[in-house]
Amino acid sequence: MKMEVSRREFLQGSGSAAASLVIGFHVPLKPARAQFGGPPEPFVVDRDMVNAYLTFNSDETVSIVSAAAELGQGSLTSLPMLIAEELELALEQVRIEQAPLNESAFKNRLFGYQTTVGTSAVRWAFDPLRQLGANTRELLRNAAAVTWDIPLEETVADRGRVTHPASGRSLSYFELGETAAGMEIPTDVPLKPQSEWRILGTPFPRWDTEAKSTATANYGIDMQVEGMVVATIAATPVPGGTLRSVDPEPALSVNGVEEVVTLDDAVVVTATNYWSAKKGLDALDPQWDLGPVAARNSENIREEMLHLLDQPGNEAVNEGDIESAMQEAAQVVTATYEAPYWAHATLEPLNATADYRGDSIEFWLGTQSPGRIQSMCALTFPEVPQENIIVNNQYLGGGFGRRGDPMAPEQAALVSRQVGKPVKLIWSREEDMTHGAYRPKSVIRMEGSLDGEGRVTGFRGRIAVQSTLASLIDNPDVPFDPFATEGLIDDDYRFPALNFEYHSPRPGIPVGFYRGVGFIHNTFYRESFMDELAHAAGRDPIEFRLELAGHRERNVLLLNTLAERSNWGHPAPGNVQGVAFAYSDESTVGEVFEASVSDDGRVRLHKITCVCDVGVYMNPMMIEHQMESAITWGLTSAMYGEILIDNGATRQRNFNEYELVRISHIPEIDTVILPPTDTPGSGGECGAPPAPPALANAICAATGSRLRSMPFRIHGISFA
Repeated sequence: MKMEVSRREFLQGSGSAAASLVIGFHVPLKPARAQFGGPPEPFVVDRDMVNAYLTFNSDETVSIVSAAAELGQGSLTSLPMLIAEELELALEQVRIEQAPLNESAFKNRLFGYQTTVGTSAVRWAFDPLRQLGANTRELLRNAAAVTWDIPLEETVADRGRVTHPASGRSLSYFELGETAAGMEIPTDVPLKPQSEWRILGTPFPRWDTEAKSTATANYGIDMQVEGMVVATIAATPVPGGTLRSVDPEPALSVNGVEEVVTLDDAVVVTATNYWSAKKGLDALDPQWDLGPVAARNSENIREEMLHLLDQPGNEAVNEGDIESAMQEAAQVVTATYEAPYWAHATLEPLNATADYRGDSIEFWLGTQSPGRIQSMCALTFPEVPQENIIVNNQYLGGGFGRRGDPMAPEQAALVSRQVGKPVKLIWSREEDMTHGAYRPKSVIRMEGSLDGEGRVTGFRGRIAVQSTLASLIDNPDVPFDPFATEGLIDDDYRFPALNFEYHSPRPGIPVGFYRGVGFIHNTFYRESFMDELAHAAGRDPIEFRLELAGHRERNVLLLNTLAERSNWGHPAPGNVQGVAFAYSDESTVGEVFEASVSDDGRVRLHKITCVCDVGVYMNPMMIEHQMESAITWGLTSAMYGEILIDNGATRQRNFNEYELVRISHIPEIDTVILPPTDTPGSGGECGAPPAPPALANAICAATGSRLRSMPFRIHGISFA
């Protein structure tokens, strides 16, 4: 791939630790998940770019400004590895900083704003950042050759210096900055083959581990700004409602409370500290106009979705002759599945610090999407020039898609404008849980046709699910939502006939991106149903999947490796096994859960085997960690995740009502990473989708009962 390198002015420091040279470069995007609003393409190639910068310092370190937010996925380690490999640096010489808000430089054109989403940082940056390192290395070698008046071939770049072995001369990259500033940047420098990598593909520990382990990492909730007040908020309990009235006096009588601020749909209390603000807020009795969503509840939302399954929907795919496949089948299996709303339940509740200054606004928070904050400001604060919106991004205490929403920074800035001070707004856990942008509820009906030898001849279905895309772009009439059917119709399986339709109901409950997006629930549906088909055909579940996935050699390698590593078909006495296999975000993962189930439905997991194909990878240690994290996340969703709606409001308020999987529930996880290919996949989400169906299939193997809805606890299933 050719990388565009912009010619920028090199800046020379005056012998200090300041930057010696800054190189601007553009990172063209890799093919991405889907083209919003367009035809159902699996990925769209966009000539977009993310801009990042290199700064060479006098201490022989290199600072990298990266647009990727650090959500715990390890971008602040992986991206430096890309640069360091080609620039011939030791990894400890590389430093990375969060990018400021700069839409023109850091825009992700797939989404149209500056964002970190879809485990895409390495996929987008893999070639360009390596190319940046290679081109810059050659620039510095050229600068040294000119300085010493020697052929380029006699120079060697290593550990932040260029040397001339024949004479013993050596100059740091910093020292070469002035000469390099007047030279053209080389282009199309060949990249190292994998066989010559020294850093990439090796298990380097994450460089942010120490800061996070010693409480020195700054999260949004940690921010302290001079002169600020602390605030907390109660918004309308029903989406779309408004604040009718509130008497501020009970809050103002609380020690430490400063002001009570009203917004259109919320009341905010500011104070000298959080607990005074919370106590003051709890003393209030706001009156609300709840609006039409107050008529909705979990039962009538579900009934509406089930009714839609009986009506033709929007066509997502139609391949082969599905009607003939069903009519000529030896048997047809039909099943209806469903999943509830899920909360993100990030351990750090939403928060934002904002300082409204009239002609500028400065924010401090952990956000996945600085660009959405800028877009929000254009609408809510049109008096503030866009170039005067400043976003200081921090570590994120859990993101999972939730921290792309600009609601908390908007509220903080509105309050700051009213009180004339910087405001740190912290949502309580209850506010965070009851005002989520949830993973949407969905119901699905699937049919599979089998011939007389137990082979699949057709697969069709119809799903009703709120549109994540419509919520993101605030357009309920979006013509196609690729998230509705991803995980159901991807090319990891090949069916002779395939037909899927979807409906996008609008019950008024806020929804948004969630770790795994559509894959997380659709994989549960498809992989549970594939097990139903395998059992109906009297065939081994892995052998059954091999037949459907055998068009790709890597799928065959993955499934065979999974069977061998898990000792498939030979669990320990008293144990059972369940399998699931799924593609998501340019990666494929197979998982086998070995478990035992008591007569009263108590599940003990004994071993989880995970085999992943993530293409080429930067750091196998982080891939293993991400698989473990994603599997645990998927198990929480499967066993406990459920948001229920009563009269338009969320019933669950805290972790006593929205449980999480505990470490004692998780057994040994044996992760196998397939040998690398030439292109990167993803590692942050792909381990989650197979976990719910693998567990469900194991439970069915033990009990004979098929779990067709989540969470499993409503079926009397619990962890031992």
